[in-house]
Amino acid sequence: MGDPAPPAWMAAAARKWLEDAGAIAEDGAGAGDGRRAFNALPLFGVRVSLAERGRAVCSLRVPAHLTDADGNWHAGAIAAAVDDVCAAAIMSVEGIIKVSVHYDISYFAPAKHHEEVEMDGRVVDQKGRMTAVTTEVRKKESGELVAIGRQWMTTSRPKGYHGSKLWAVAPLGAVVALTNVWNGKDDADLYSEDGLTYVSLLVLLRVQQGYSCLTEYVVRKRPRSNQIKHTQHKHMDDAAAEAEALRLRLAAIARKWLEDPRADYAGNVTDAASQKRHALNSLVLGGARISLSEHGRVVCSFHVPPPLTDSDGTWHAGALAAAVDNMCSAVVFTVVGAPTATVHYGLSYFSPVACNEEVQLDGRVVGRKGKLTAAVVRVRKMGSGELVAIGRQWMTPAWPTKSNKSRSSL
Repeated sequence: MGDPAPPAWMAAAARKWLEDAGAIAEDGAGAGDGRRAFNALPLFGVRVSLAERGRAVCSLRVPAHLTDADGNWHAGAIAAAVDDVCAAAIMSVEGIIKVSVHYDISYFAPAKHHEEVEMDGRVVDQKGRMTAVTTEVRKKESGELVAIGRQWMTTSRPKGYHGSKLWAVAPLGAVVALTNVWNGKDDADLYSEDGLTYVSLLVLLRVQQGYSCLTEYVVRKRPRSNQIKHTQHKHMDDAAAEAEALRLRLAAIARKWLEDPRADYAGNVTDAASQKRHALNSLVLGGARISLSEHGRVVCSFHVPPPLTDSDGTWHAGALAAAVDNMCSAVVFTVVGAPTATVHYGLSYFSPVACNEEVQLDGRVVGRKGKLTAAVVRVRKMGSGELVAIGRQWMTPAWPTKSNKSRSSL
């Protein structure tokens, strides 16, 4: 004998919750003042085909306002949508919306604007109050795998939560994205071969596509030792100055992009007509103040506005995830200077943030493996310093497109 089937109302509630997810702020104002506008974004136009017995299946066509600069489904939007589907799968068998403790997502292929995708969420295990759930995202026509999300969700809100309507709290949505990074290094070596003196200066610069620059100087006559040192130092100083200038330029562009998502990889702001395409980016970090933007690190702060809150008045988990993803992309750009795409993203959630509360996001590049770059973003409350969340991303060169095969453009 198998386990008894859950009451029918649970499946009906899960289906209705998914269908209504994108309609809460359909009037663009939620409750008339812009509250909860983010809820209308991740599942825009969703069609639910199944919601029962620990499983939720739905599909949608990627709308323009959920795409990135290359016309691909925004990584943050994918994460927020997957988070909702995971929550619905649990609701279909437990009758409640749980809260995420940890969420990670792996990305395999991009989905383009207007391409139809299917999300299949399933409950896979339960440990006490903790439930494990996974969601596969595939292209509807070809079946190609786009992403896989995995979550641990619980029935109790982590420390710091004082709400009473747990079932109404939107679950944690997580995403995020890493990149290929070249760590800067100056290394000069002087050696003699066959009576000739070669001064080889190797400079790993954060140039477009991360290629290293190797400059070799050949001196036909052996100079005196003091001349060798002078020549060596001069070329090293020139290379260091060039590298520093590049670092400052990339940091300035990353700052500009966070302040205005319409800015491209050259720092230019695109036509205002494209603003709709950047709706998600403009919303999740709207009004952010960047206090630091330098090689390998970006720090910003902002007050959580009403449109980014959930039904309980706290920072929407999906909006938090999208903001962390944007921070990872910006900080990786300061060392790469080229388009990147997220391969894997993990987010651990510790404490909720109330509407209008100020938070700080501190993003850093922490390492690289081949063409992969790792970035970490820590989110804290500005007043108390309390930890809100930690996001970790692996990023790699962006999916090839007509716009970035031969040049860099956001």
